[in-house]
Amino acid sequence: MNASTDSQGAASMTPAADDFIRDVARVRDDLARRWRDVDDEIRHYPTPIARCDVQLTALIEARDELRQLRAIADDARLIDAYADALRRWSQQ
Repeated sequence: MNASTDSQGAASMTPAADDFIRDVARVRDDLARRWRDVDDEIRHYPTPIARCDVQLTALIEARDELRQLRAIADDARLIDAYADALRRWSQQ
């Protein structure tokens, strides 16, 4: 099975690869939204802040984790490699 061509002449991926790319875009959008929400909450956190403020610490940790997850989701090598694998698997 060969890749079809879309209306602009570009090679279309397999349906599975197309679904994967859409899913990755949804994950990226969700991670970005969550990061903005947490970052906004940190920016507007009430002052003064106690040194032992557990809630603020948890927010900062969540923001850092979201930043790491966004970096993973943005790793084009992973996305390209998986899309290529989906194309190969669909040709078998």
